[in-house]
Amino acid sequence: MTYENFLSAILLAVKAQAGPEVSVSIQKVLKNNGIEMDGLCIREKDSPFAPAVYLESYYEEALKGTPVSEIASSILEASADRRAFSPELDTWIYDFSQVSEKVAFRLVSSRKNEALLSSVPHIRFLDLALIFYLILEQKEDGQMTVLIRNEHASLWGTDSRELYRLAEQNTPRLLPAKIEPIENFLFSVPKNTLTQVLDKEALTCLFEEASPVNLYILTNSAGLYGAACMFYPDILKDFAALTGDDLFILPSSIHEVLLSPVNKSLTVEETNQMICEINRLEVSAEEQLSDHVYYYQASCDRISLPLTVSASDGKWNPQ
Repeated sequence: MTYENFLSAILLAVKAQAGPEVSVSIQKVLKNNGIEMDGLCIREKDSPFAPAVYLESYYEEALKGTPVSEIASSILEASADRRAFSPELDTWIYDFSQVSEKVAFRLVSSRKNEALLSSVPHIRFLDLALIFYLILEQKEDGQMTVLIRNEHASLWGTDSRELYRLAEQNTPRLLPAKIEPIENFLFSVPKNTLTQVLDKEALTCLFEEASPVNLYILTNSAGLYGAACMFYPDILKDFAALTGDDLFILPSSIHEVLLSPVNKSLTVEETNQMICEINRLEVSAEEQLSDHVYYYQASCDRISLPLTVSASDGKWNPQ
């Protein structure tokens, strides 16, 4: 079965099982780094929301022989969990006071997401950008979220500055940061984090030559979009004080970064080469954050780019 034939078959099967009161369509959804995915959108009657269920993994099931009717049932079950929030969200979405405590931020590449950034409130920093979303629910198998778009900000009468101030308070509370040595992290694998993207043996080999470099993982409690933890208040400042050194920040993926005390690190060139190798060989295109190291200077609480990387820098100051 070709992928195009699968899309046609699954659309018909889901429509048949969902019934006439539910609208079902397949749409291209713009994801991180300009990646487009096919989302099957299921909308209840009179609801403005149509949660998307992405179809690539379901196509893999079809190729393994799972009947399309069975896959359609699985999709409807997954969508039902998301649509359970629709009645409340239909009310919340018009009242900013109902959602303000759910606003969080995540970190993306600005260079690879210009199309996305044109449609969402954001704050740029160096070659990165913070975008905002609502965390509706957190479960062991993931999060239920809504990306905040320009139309939401307009509806609420807010802007990126206010969203940042809210997210700066909410994100550390909803998704507490954690830092641990890379050695420990290899044996504790949160969902969607570096060691799920990378084979453990391959990851160990990548860092063997860096020994005795001290590498630490910075992520959040969910292991999802944890690279944004580098913008949590005082997180880098406190860790730098603990190590007694400035820090190199290695953007291993959108889900986490690696921290290394500068005096115990590889050179900038060697570190950049390692990041590029990780991106090229192991990290999916959608989950890549950047291809070079960042520098945290503790004395002035500043994240910048080393001189060997061409870009302007500046003190983080969204006020």
